[in-house]
Amino acid sequence: MRLLVSLFLLFSLNGFASDNSDRVLDEYVFSPSESAIKDIDETLALAKAENKLAMIVLGAQWCHDSRGLSAKFSNAQMHALLKQHYKTLFVDVGFLEDKRHITQRFSYPGYFGTPTVLIVDPVSERLLNYESISKWQSADSVPSEEYIRYFSEYAEGEHLLESAQIKTPYLEQIQRFEQIQIQRLFEAYSKLGPLLKSYKEDTLESDDVFNDAWVEVRKFRSQLQQDLISLRQQARLQQASNQSTPLVLPEYAEFLHL
Repeated sequence: MRLLVSLFLLFSLNGFASDNSDRVLDEYVFSPSESAIKDIDETLALAKAENKLAMIVLGAQWCHDSRGLSAKFSNAQMHALLKQHYKTLFVDVGFLEDKRHITQRFSYPGYFGTPTVLIVDPVSERLLNYESISKWQSADSVPSEEYIRYFSEYAEGEHLLESAQIKTPYLEQIQRFEQIQIQRLFEAYSKLGPLLKSYKEDTLESDDVFNDAWVEVRKFRSQLQQDLISLRQQARLQQASNQSTPLVLPEYAEFLHL
């Protein structure tokens, strides 16, 4: 398996730049669906049956980086890699709709940006790429070669080792903090989403109202995403050294433009 993936990586890197097609394949388009949960169940079942990884991608057609990911996935070499090693499902989040029920199924608190790429073991439903999800929120600027390398490495099983489990009371402390801050984020999304829709439809009297709110929420969501990773890393380090000191939780400024 490792040799086959490595050979695929070699030939894909050589051929990626030569495919300049702008055509986006239908399966990589974010379209509204009333059956997202059923679609996810089917994707996991197929991945399990075919001994592949599942990939759930949350994004939106209005999002530049979501469209960038779609275009890169539609490249012939990248598409071939995905078809061989993954069962992939695109989930449309609309204008910042609440999709926590999807991400939390895989122990991820919510989406902090679009696109959010979740690589999942279909047997255990364990999320494999927790700490590198933020990379794909800038998907359009990620080099084509990095797409091939990243998704080949997961297909090759290089990221399947279990991280040290976070134990009580650290886990409880992190989860309480996470729940409060994620609720705050999605309350902000509920106000920002309609502004975003109006901005995209060019129906706002002044774009400043949207821009100020967008920048403020972007700063919060980006920082929160990184802080949650850092808290887990700190907890594992303190566990390894048999410390029991409570974690120092970050604090955030109030929203001024929502």
